[in-house]
Amino acid sequence: MPSSLDPPVLAVRALAKSFEDRLLWSGVSLELNAGQSAALIGPSGSGKTTLLNCLCGVDFADSGEVHLSGHRLDAAQPAQATELRRRQVGLVFQFFHLLPTLSASENIELPMQLLGWEKSRRRQRLAEIIERIGLGHRAHALPSQLSGGEMQRVAIARAVVHQPALILADEPTGNLDARTGEAVLQLLVDLVREQGCALLMVTHSEQAAARCDQCLSMQPWLAA
Repeated sequence: MPSSLDPPVLAVRALAKSFEDRLLWSGVSLELNAGQSAALIGPSGSGKTTLLNCLCGVDFADSGEVHLSGHRLDAAQPAQATELRRRQVGLVFQFFHLLPTLSASENIELPMQLLGWEKSRRRQRLAEIIERIGLGHRAHALPSQLSGGEMQRVAIARAVVHQPALILADEPTGNLDARTGEAVLQLLVDLVREQGCALLMVTHSEQAAARCDQCLSMQPWLAA
């Protein structure tokens, strides 16, 4: 269990980002502790996905600071940033981003392999998570053989399997019908709660945003 002495899972200080001489956002600051969740809403073009990329070290802001579990991500060397992202962050995307030549179980196992987990530990954790998402019978299926809801379940399992401190989800239900999206959202929220990690979710869904502890709104900057 996290204690009051633990640093925030995510601490963002005064981030600013421009794209092709256009200011996307400025003065972005937020904190998330273990077990907390936040929805990030705003119109298309306001830079929500770009912000998520900056929070995991895929992209970098022009100014400001990003801290993951007390580690300064934005000032890290590329290799250090990659290692920090692998250990501390799980990513869920709207279009799943599963590797097409790997089975469901192999896609889920990949983060553990990248972190160098021993085979016995990987197999034990894999068995736990694939049963938890209700896809034990589909473990050897390729992504092309899965439904959209099944692919997103696999993607969520892949994001949480190595028990990261932070889950970043970019429109995780945006490519699913309402009923499937609700089931997938419930799975994501439940797994985040069970593992005690923090969740930041980009969404256009009011129902999805209502599942989070807080709602943050981004608005696009307009050129003068």
